[in-house]
Amino acid sequence: MFLPDPDKLDLHRLQLMVERIHRGDRFHRGEGQTVARIYLMFGEVEAGDDDGRYLYVAENSMCAKWAARDFLELTWLAFPEMKDLVIFETHDFYPDTIVLPNKQVYRFLSVNNLIAGAGIHMRGYRFDTVFFDVSGEKQRQLDARNTDLVETLSYLQTTGAELV
Repeated sequence: MFLPDPDKLDLHRLQLMVERIHRGDRFHRGEGQTVARIYLMFGEVEAGDDDGRYLYVAENSMCAKWAARDFLELTWLAFPEMKDLVIFETHDFYPDTIVLPNKQVYRFLSVNNLIAGAGIHMRGYRFDTVFFDVSGEKQRQLDARNTDLVETLSYLQTTGAELV
């Protein structure tokens, strides 16, 4: 198992990282939902569920990139030995897919990319949990244009994904 001995975990460095994420930046949503979802994903890393598949859906592509960056930094801070073991696919120097040594897979997408790719790329994918970090206002804007968002989320739920 890749998880470190709890006695070797640098809690001070982890606390500094938590504070940095809590301070946030202009891309994080102010109500703290983004931070909460990052911690929930990190909890899945700590749980060590082998072969887990997780999808993080953000308001836009920049928010998805920053969430991926913060998630990766938090994971590396808690488990420094994973720095050389984590495999990720990048787009514009930020990971959009992160694979951990125990074969957990984390994908980070904007809501528009989720809708656009639902018919092509997402069919056949299985996700255990979908971390849906999109404001109600953005959802209403998308729903006013078409019903693709509702159909996409319904499809993900039919595959057994839990929406968080």
